[in-house]
Amino acid sequence: MLYVNLYLADQAYGGPEEGGWWFDCGEPVRSFPVVTRRRADRLEAMVQRIADHRNKTGRRRPPSSVLCDGWYVVRTEATPAAAYPAERPHYE
Repeated sequence: MLYVNLYLADQAYGGPEEGGWWFDCGEPVRSFPVVTRRRADRLEAMVQRIADHRNKTGRRRPPSSVLCDGWYVVRTEATPAAAYPAERPHYE
């Protein structure tokens, strides 16, 4: 079983160390279970077109922008969508 997962991705402030650092984070929006890789590839392409349209028409900015309020990202994974990272990273 594969899952085509849709996330709302952004960056979060990690802390002030070394002049400040950020980390990637994402909230799950939807998971679509599929049985075969071929179906996953087709569905991912379709969901990606929808995500691109939402990013464009919603005037969303990518996570690298300080004005980002979420950017739709599609990934095919072995597990259903879950918020990431699982634990907040810390500076070492």
